[in-house]
Amino acid sequence: MSLSDPVNINRSPPTAPFPPTQNSTFRGDIAHKAMTECTGMIKDYGIDNIHFLVDKLLEHKIISERKKKEITDGYTRQTAGERMDELLHIISSSIKMDGEVFGIFIDILREEGTRVTNALAGKLMEKYKE
Repeated sequence: MSLSDPVNINRSPPTAPFPPTQNSTFRGDIAHKAMTECTGMIKDYGIDNIHFLVDKLLEHKIISERKKKEITDGYTRQTAGERMDELLHIISSSIKMDGEVFGIFIDILREEGTRVTNALAGKLMEKYKE
């Protein structure tokens, strides 16, 4: 075999496309409904560390740096509850536009790793499947 022999060309086999992630399988309309129905529960039991949530949402480009600063600024006229309402509204609106955001939010809740956030993630998934 010579180097010019076409059979001996050093090529890599074509790579297979990445399999779809779990996040990409969520329908925005159904996920938005589940999120809307669970908003009260999220506010009542939810996120102890709003900074963790905001950082993760920024990391996934669900919120902007400007919005992060607005939500985490403790010196605004908004109460912590009002800032959480605003954040949940942003998340819910984003889910309606793109179902993948629902999966990202579930992953963030699980990543926080408390019993409460894991339970919330489970409840959101149950609502989605109803």
